[in-house]
Amino acid sequence: MRKKSRIWLNLIPIALVTLTIAVSVQQRWQQSQATRPDYDDPTAIEQPKATINGSEPPPAPETEIWQLVRVTDGDTIVVQQGGKEEKIRLCGIDAPEQAQPLGDQSTAFLQQLLNEANGQVGIVPVERDRYGRLVAEVFVLGTPEKLVQEELLKAGMAYVYPQYVDDCWNGTAMRAAEAIGQEQKVGVWSGDYQKPWEFRKQRS
Repeated sequence: MRKKSRIWLNLIPIALVTLTIAVSVQQRWQQSQATRPDYDDPTAIEQPKATINGSEPPPAPETEIWQLVRVTDGDTIVVQQGGKEEKIRLCGIDAPEQAQPLGDQSTAFLQQLLNEANGQVGIVPVERDRYGRLVAEVFVLGTPEKLVQEELLKAGMAYVYPQYVDDCWNGTAMRAAEAIGQEQKVGVWSGDYQKPWEFRKQRS
């Protein structure tokens, strides 16, 4: 009986160490998730990309060439490269949900725009969101090259997403493009439409 008691006493420190490690790993995972953007959460508050020692942010990475698989909605596409598929969330914008007015039109506009790319698109990664999607700027390749976010915003087929636009490499250009759409009263600016993040908040 004493031998069994000693065995149990010897196992207690091991169990405590194991539990401590497990809690630490869980906390680190939660912290890493909390720092990732949540494009689907209408209440999320995102901080702009941190600068290094007060200097300017690093330069944008090289454009990657991917094959378009499909357009999911007005701000999400699926691409593939070498047999690997990626779901891309367009950085810095928020298009009307498909259940909203102009939701289908936004999706169709994006599809038509990407049809010009002959199946290939330029992807400039920004970060990953907490759903595992690659948040990126997307380009229609050619002369001239077109930033997809800019085209959607100028046509009034999306809004600048205030929480996240400053994380994008071309956030300033996106704000300017939205101002053009707003001034011309096209798409979402042609009437009194509910913004998609407000729509999701209402339905959550």
